[in-house]
Amino acid sequence: MGNTADLPHYKFKQALLHGKDTNPAEISRLGRRFLEEGWLNDAIDFFKKAEDSQGLAAIREISIEEGDIFLLRQAIKAGGEAAGEDEWKQIGERALELGKLQFAREAFRMFGDRKAMEKVDQLLEPEPEKIIEAEFEEGDQET
Repeated sequence: MGNTADLPHYKFKQALLHGKDTNPAEISRLGRRFLEEGWLNDAIDFFKKAEDSQGLAAIREISIEEGDIFLLRQAIKAGGEAAGEDEWKQIGERALELGKLQFAREAFRMFGDRKAMEKVDQLLEPEPEKIIEAEFEEGDQET
């Protein structure tokens, strides 16, 4: 991450994304700059416009690393292809590692892993602790 001065401002960005006379190579280059700066939603928009499948694949990898199913879904939608079972499994496991339990549960649901879903459900709603009442005999109490 570094200098964002070369990234387009909002109005120019909109003109690039919605204009008819755009250069796919330039759009893709800007998508990579947004990616470098961590502006992932903007990167997705530019990769989609440029039809840059490699750029969208990079976003999918980042979504797995971050355990972020929303990001994965955006990249899937932009690329027009479905996520593979392996992606759902990987993102679910990573989300679980990161403590993103709702993301993990949804990823395991998409993968079809009921056992993993049940494990996450137990983490989301642990069984209440049993209350144990202590009993003291007359001589056990300190005074």
